[in-house]
This record gives sequence, C-alpha cells and structure tokens, in this order.
Amino acid sequence: MFLKPKFILATFLFGAVVVLIFNHTKNDTMKDATVGSPETNHQENRYTQGCVSNAKPVFTHYITDLSKIEKIAPLGGVSGGSPGRSYLTIKEGKVPIYAPADAVLQTIVYARRGGDKTPGEYGLYFSLTCDVYFLIDHIDEVTEKLQKLAPESPSLSSATQFGTNPNIKISAGELLGFSDGTPMAHTFDFLVEDKNNVAFHINPKRWTWDQTTKAVCPYNYYDKDKKTTYLQLIREKGSNNTDYIYSDCGSPSQDVAGTVLGGWFQGDSTNTKGNWLAIGKMFNWVEVTIRRDLNFSFSLKEYDTKITPDMLKVGQETCYQGYGNNWIWLRLVTDNKLESVIGTGMCPAEFPNVGVEYWER
Repeated sequence: MFLKPKFILATFLFGAVVVLIFNHTKNDTMKDATVGSPETNHQENRYTQGCVSNAKPVFTHYITDLSKIEKIAPLGGVSGGSPGRSYLTIKEGKVPIYAPADAVLQTIVYARRGGDKTPGEYGLYFSLTCDVYFLIDHIDEVTEKLQKLAPESPSLSSATQFGTNPNIKISAGELLGFSDGTPMAHTFDFLVEDKNNVAFHINPKRWTWDQTTKAVCPYNYYDKDKKTTYLQLIREKGSNNTDYIYSDCGSPSQDVAGTVLGGWFQGDSTNTKGNWLAIGKMFNWVEVTIRRDLNFSFSLKEYDTKITPDMLKVGQETCYQGYGNNWIWLRLVTDNKLESVIGTGMCPAEFPNVGVEYWER
C-alpha cells in the first residue's frame, strides 16, 4: 500500500512558521545532543551509599515555581538529548530549583555543555531510595552550601566521573540553586529512574542506556493534586494559538510493533553504539533522528502530519517533510525491516532507489 507524500507548499510554509513558535529548534537539538547522552552518564551501581528502602517513595515539594514555567515536554521525545528526561521550559529569567523530597545528594557535576567558552552548569544526582534516583540538570547557580561541595571549575565533559560525591542528606523543599535553562531552548531537565520499572521495547537487547529503559514519569511520585498541576503544563501551542495537550506524561520508549514508530538499528548497534534511527510521535507532529556513534547526523520534525508513524504499517511507505528543508522517506517492508532515504529540499515523487539504508528492530 502506498501512502502519498505531501507536496503542498502551504504545509511546508506552515512548518516554517511553527518552528518560530516552538522553543526547541534543530540547532538546540544538535547543540545539546551530548547532554544526557549514553556516553556521558553511566549511572549503574552509583547509588549504593546512604540509600533507604521504600517501596512507594513520594515527592512532596514542587521542584520550581510552576507559575514561571511555560510548558513541560513529555518523555519519549527523540530529538532531545534523552528520551527519558522531562524538559521544563522557563518563561523568562531564572527560576528557583528545590529538592522534591528528602534525598541523598550523591553526585554534583559541573560542566561546560557547549564548548570551552560557555558557562558551566550543574547537574545534581540524588538517590531517593535504593531503587529510585533522580537528576535535576542545567542549574546555573547552586547555593553556597552546594558550591563548596561541587567541583571548583567546570569540566568539558558532563560525565559523572568528573563530578564530586558529597553523599549528603538534602531536605524536601530545600533551595538548591537557580536556572535560566539551556541557552537557546531555556529548559532544565528532570529525570527519574526506577530500577523496578523497565520500559517496553520490542528488542530489549538494543536498549542498554538506563535513560531509555528505567526512566519513569517524575510526576507519578507526587500526590494527585500536584501531579495534575504538572500534567496541565505538558502542552504545546500551534501557530493558530491552539493548545496541543499531551494525553499523559509519556514513556522513554515509543516502540509499537507492526509500525515504524520507535527505535531501529543497523547490524549489532545499540543505543550506546553504532547507528540508531528513532521515530517518534509527539503532540501533533512526527520527529525523526539518526544518531551515528552517539552523534546526531539527521533531525526532522513535520507538524500537523496526516500520516503519523503509528499509522504506517507493513507494506506502506510515506515521506516526511521537515521544516528545516529536509525529508526522510520510510518504507516498512516487514515487522523487522525498514528502508529509509534522506535528502534536502522537497519530498520526491516516489521512493528513491539511491542512498537507501536498511534498519532492523
């Protein structure tokens, strides 16, 4: 079955207009690609000292003043640094960052995220229990108490081995510092990982990065009222001033069997080595990225798409047109075989036979 690609110029122009409205741009994605990437945050076996056992841990305090937050991105986005993180966009200026619960501050990372001439940012890693830990990232200033415990100068890597390990108790609601977010997107990150909750993937052997397997919705750890307040901010606004509301908090996995939605790989690749094609559905758009040896080599978003990736079944194909004047044609051959071609300009009239790449689950 052939699904006709979209050639209408108005649709393309609409995408160009929409991108001016959304805070996340392709450049943001590429700039922040290493933030939370598999090579920079190996978290396994780190939270062992000072942890407590608690089968049902809770967050009791908001992590910031939510009146100053424009929106929150759901988990599962494939064009950001990590599909396991929740990204909070700041309206303007700096916002306070608070500890959401009594926890143990295990690691403080202080790193330059955009090169040796950019300011340093802090990442704070906590253990909530022996099985649940969380990270608040992209903090511009920490309190004097934490600054004394942090690295004296910023590293060029956000890898945790370059951080300090204070292993101190932090009280719920304690002020940790202030953030104005990343330079372009103005977001800071909230990540929660639970060893007892493993996300579904069609081929688990491909997924070796904790942030794609153990990440969970941070807001599930709040009571009903606070969770609702957070979830109401999981939204986007289109060019016609329409609010697009996400149905839930999302998941780090978008794998759906029998469709193109989710993760695809080449050879013995995993999401920490080799080539990884990620196809996602967010709000009213499709987003596609290709990482080659952990580096983004291709990124695309098509807004108001009529053919979402979960609709593209075996034997079907379509071309997605990105607002950045690029495209990707996808053809699902079998449940476990996908063909793709990428290019610039407008979508071609039919599936090209040059530059075809082959992917598997």
